[in-house]
Amino acid sequence: MFLVNNSSTAPAILAQQNTRNVRDPLGGEKLYRNDGGHFVDVSAQAGIFGSTIGFGLGVVVSDVNDDDWPDLYVTNDFFERDYLYINNRNGTFSERIQQEMPATSYSSMGLDIADLDNDRRPDVYVTDMLPENDYRLKLMSAFESWGDYQAGLAQGFHDQFQRNTLQHNNGNGTFSEVGQLAGVARTDWSWSALIADFDLDGRQDIYVTNGIARDLTSQDYLAFLGSNETIRAARAGKRVDFAGLIAPMTTTPLPNYAFRNAGDLTFSNASAAWGVDAPSFSNGAAYGDLDGDGAIDLVVNNINQEAFVYRNNARTQFPKNHYLQVKLDGVGPNPFGVGAKVTLRTKNGLLFKELMPTRGFQSSVDYVLTFGLGPIDSVDRLTVNWPDAWQTIRRHIAADQRVTIRQSEGGVIEPDDFDEDEKHGPTLLFDVTDSIGLDFVHHENAFVDFDREPLIPKLLSTEGPLVAVGDMNGDGRLDIVATNDCAMISGNTPSYAVTVMLDASR
Repeated sequence: MFLVNNSSTAPAILAQQNTRNVRDPLGGEKLYRNDGGHFVDVSAQAGIFGSTIGFGLGVVVSDVNDDDWPDLYVTNDFFERDYLYINNRNGTFSERIQQEMPATSYSSMGLDIADLDNDRRPDVYVTDMLPENDYRLKLMSAFESWGDYQAGLAQGFHDQFQRNTLQHNNGNGTFSEVGQLAGVARTDWSWSALIADFDLDGRQDIYVTNGIARDLTSQDYLAFLGSNETIRAARAGKRVDFAGLIAPMTTTPLPNYAFRNAGDLTFSNASAAWGVDAPSFSNGAAYGDLDGDGAIDLVVNNINQEAFVYRNNARTQFPKNHYLQVKLDGVGPNPFGVGAKVTLRTKNGLLFKELMPTRGFQSSVDYVLTFGLGPIDSVDRLTVNWPDAWQTIRRHIAADQRVTIRQSEGGVIEPDDFDEDEKHGPTLLFDVTDSIGLDFVHHENAFVDFDREPLIPKLLSTEGPLVAVGDMNGDGRLDIVATNDCAMISGNTPSYAVTVMLDASR
């Protein structure tokens, strides 16, 4: 059992120092090993951080590196980085967020991990608090200075940005952050994230809950709170008038988001079209087929408001889209088959899900796995890889039904009857750097653009060197010319060091 904790120390009084390896006796994440019904805290020896700087909000279990051992992703609010725990298959974990993900969300909230592009690799989606429209962006957001950002990097807090992040699993121990390219980076003050195929078209979509009861990061309110007049009034009596300080804080209900998967790692906002854009203060959310029609429905928790229960009408609105539901029947102390991986092979490719019910934000989803099949009316092969390394295979299954797969009927793992390209998708380009001797490394000079132009959105001086391609020595083969750092010499004339790489191929 893995337990997520939020720090008992207020972040405003907590020094931004890396005390990640110092365990907090009052909190911190904990891993309990089940010794036959008795649980033992093995956090420290398993490599699980449990410090006072960990403001844990979400956790999802997934086999992100496809070695059949479950890994963990933990989201942390505030300055501490998220944790990606890779299972070492010996009772310990290695935290590898910096090695595998180039950048993460800053105020990480909820998350989900699932295959978004049908390549059988789990991708990671994490929610943050970046508003979509310009007014909310200016009103609710404050960004750290370049100096503070660099200080955080020096402390080991990693590259973090205030936006939702979508980590595309590259299948080689690395992820590419594509949230902005995918169109899912801005959903305001978000909590839960759920990935599922809501329209049953064979591509998994994203649902995000949104809203907070008070606009506590409003720049107008912070200016009011920090004014001398407000401070004097608060200190006038024997006790601070906290209710009087909170009352001027505005309240803004916000719509939740539904993103429809376009099939090319981009998404369109379908919130209004799908009827889930009612303004609210939503946080926890779960899905399950409540009416048994084959389409998963939604239950959403709200603050100071009744819960939303959304019936999914995909079966009537998209009658050509089919589905298949898989119910797993495990053995022993795991009757639901938690941890199993299910792969469907159809004539249009592969569909993949993991049975890990804890998803989103402080919520658990249905144990029945619902696959959207789109126009496909049958499944060629259904494969269940159970947590005990056994496997169950069923072939030629008709769509639009719920099938029960029993672990007791499984056997030893059989080789997949599809090649690696079909399993993970073909690649267009291949990395040949090591084989051709192109060992050039560009070293950037230390120049901070923001010191001269504080309003520019990003550094322009770090976009790499000038590069040209041409036949430098007239042998009929293309060579590469790359410039190194620019140094200012007498007369303020730029001087470049040039590296020429000649093509030695025959």
